[in-house]
Amino acid sequence: MSIKRYVLKNLNIDHLTQLPNRRAFIKKLNKEIDIAKNNQTKFFIISFNLDHFKEINHNLGIQWGDQLIFKIRDRILEYLEDKKSLFRIQGDEFVVILSNTCNIEECEKKINDIMDLFKKPFIINSHELYIKISIGAAAYPDDGEDTDSLLKHLDITLTTVKSQGGNHYQFYSKDMNANGYKQFILRNDLEKAIQEEQFIVYYQPLVEIDTNKIISVEALIRWNHPKFGMVFPSDFISIAEASKLIIPLGEWILRAVCKDYIRWKQLGFPEIKIAVNFSGVQLQQIDLVESIKAILDEYGLNPSFLIVEATESVLLQNTEKVVKDFEQLKAMEIKVAIDDFGMGYSSLYYLKHLKSDIIKIDREFIKDLNTDLICSHIVRNIVSLSKDLKLSLVAEGIENKEQLNCLREMNCKFGQGYLYSRPILVKELEAVLKMGICIPAV
Repeated sequence: MSIKRYVLKNLNIDHLTQLPNRRAFIKKLNKEIDIAKNNQTKFFIISFNLDHFKEINHNLGIQWGDQLIFKIRDRILEYLEDKKSLFRIQGDEFVVILSNTCNIEECEKKINDIMDLFKKPFIINSHELYIKISIGAAAYPDDGEDTDSLLKHLDITLTTVKSQGGNHYQFYSKDMNANGYKQFILRNDLEKAIQEEQFIVYYQPLVEIDTNKIISVEALIRWNHPKFGMVFPSDFISIAEASKLIIPLGEWILRAVCKDYIRWKQLGFPEIKIAVNFSGVQLQQIDLVESIKAILDEYGLNPSFLIVEATESVLLQNTEKVVKDFEQLKAMEIKVAIDDFGMGYSSLYYLKHLKSDIIKIDREFIKDLNTDLICSHIVRNIVSLSKDLKLSLVAEGIENKEQLNCLREMNCKFGQGYLYSRPILVKELEAVLKMGICIPAV
């Protein structure tokens, strides 16, 4: 073999796996597009990578990661009839060109076959590693008639799957293009938005059902984005968590709440508590308690006005640390609330170990309260349990008088939802706080 041919061959080979690399993939894809265009046929490409691969490299070492990549290569090649259709693009990302696959059903079967390959553990240094993958799929010519557009849409699809938690697959759709673009812009703009304070705090009252008295308000953040207008947390909190920007963002929210609370005290409003939501990333923050205390001290506030609220699902990781932090917060007279109660994996476990002050029944149970007997039984039993454990119980998502009447009949003490008030701006809330009550719209 001539030196020139040897160099060209090596430029097309991934040195770890000896699979064709990204450069070879682009050449092959261009060729497949030409063939399909001439024959007026269709083909699919699928892209997949490993969920949480960085954690393997970080915790076990790069050599473990390399061995895993090599074993994945072997397992995929053993399944594929066309051994030349597998490419390693970079890191833990692979691509398969399904040249002879012309319908979505056949492609979907092959994707499911590949996902099934990961149900068995990979054995590395006598250890079993269970790996999950995310897969995106795109079709020529439906999802792109040239290499650039096809790869762009494939990348958007895989990114969408990863943003939804991974461990599943998805085919490209045109909606993803707009969503992918929006997610890219939000990801790019988030740090600047925190620095420029582009965020707004809305508040939703929590009410004593028998008296309509406002007991507390929940702080809810919105992003007033210069391009997209008002952006809801569902669109940017996961981005903030992934980038760890949720920590400075959380600090900004707490400071904004402190300023509003001081103003309400100065205006002579009745004493109320303010609930602030904390994400899983924040709960893992090493100095979480110290950070909260420092901000409260900065404004000279007694901590007892604050409620630290976390959804049941985010308490799954490092429970020992969360229990310790919650004990310290409670020692400062800060109340602790478990949100979305009943939707997690170990509800009763958390009641035992976290010693929370407040539980909030998830809106899914309240939604069908007056029409679903099972929901009714569940809520009734949670109400009874909360009384026995001396916990404050809040029913979330109350939207109509029938739900409210059911909760009254069950002696549920506190409620929150659109029937009382949607999340509102500070100025609107202050008009309500001045009265001290929030009357349901029945």
